Amino acid sequence: DRLEGALSWSLSPSVSVRVGQESHHWGRGARSLFLDRHMAPALGARLWVDAGIVQYAQALIRTRHVQADTVETGWLAAQWTEVALGRGWSGALFGAVKWRGNDAAFQGRIEPHYLIPMAAFRPREYSLGSADNALLGAQLSHQSRWRRGQRVTAYGQVLLDELLVSKLLERNGWWGNKYGLLGGLLWTTKWGGWRLEGSAVRPWTYSHYTPTRAYLNGLTPLAHPLGANFVEGSFQGHWTQDSWTVTARVTHSLRGDDAAGDQPTGS
Repeated sequence: DRLEGALSWSLSPSVSVRVGQESHHWGRGARSLFLDRHMAPALGARLWVDAGIVQYAQALIRTRHVQADTVETGWLAAQWTEVALGRGWSGALFGAVKWRGNDAAFQGRIEPHYLIPMAAFRPREYSLGSADNALLGAQLSHQSRWRRGQRVTAYGQVLLDELLVSKLLERNGWWGNKYGLLGGLLWTTKWGGWRLEGSAVRPWTYSHYTPTRAYLNGLTPLAHPLGANFVEGSFQGHWTQDSWTVTARVTHSLRGDDAAGDQPTGS
């Protein structure tokens, strides 16, 4: 069952807080390598700050994980900082840490170090000496306006889970390099528009040897719905005239998986 609902408070014209159980989508694409609209709804709270050229979001999200006959709790802290760079350019940095709620030494832990606004997650996770699952990434986009109401937006995302640059040029590829790439082009006009988008994620990205630290909620990924070990391309467009609207979407994807289900494939 998918139950969604939320309450929002505007503390000032530039600060708001939102609490509820819902899906999240952070990014300009139809898909996102960070938080995607296809994720299962999760209980959480979000802080949003709009300071003009700088926009900041921070969220604390509770995730649920089925383990045999029990349901374990996991937590996700996520933050997003976007800056208007001028001349239609915009850049964003984002990060997330996923940790388990219960362990032998603690029960229901909400790590306070990850709740400090405007502080990088990866250095904090490293300084704590923890085994939590930390990810980081960036987004770059450019928007241009043409005549007759036309607008073109180009955007790209890169997500890093683990990366060892010296291993990138190896012929067979090192399984431990885990990252994702996404790029797209959006063209909108008065009569409609179209979007062309592609994405690819390396095997084992988002994964963790502790299931409650994996980048999941229930049985669904928190990011791209294909998870990892895939390449996807899509085209979607819509046309509107008077009371008629025509919409089309074509998606083609390749995903590495094991049909028998008895071998790990990094998906």
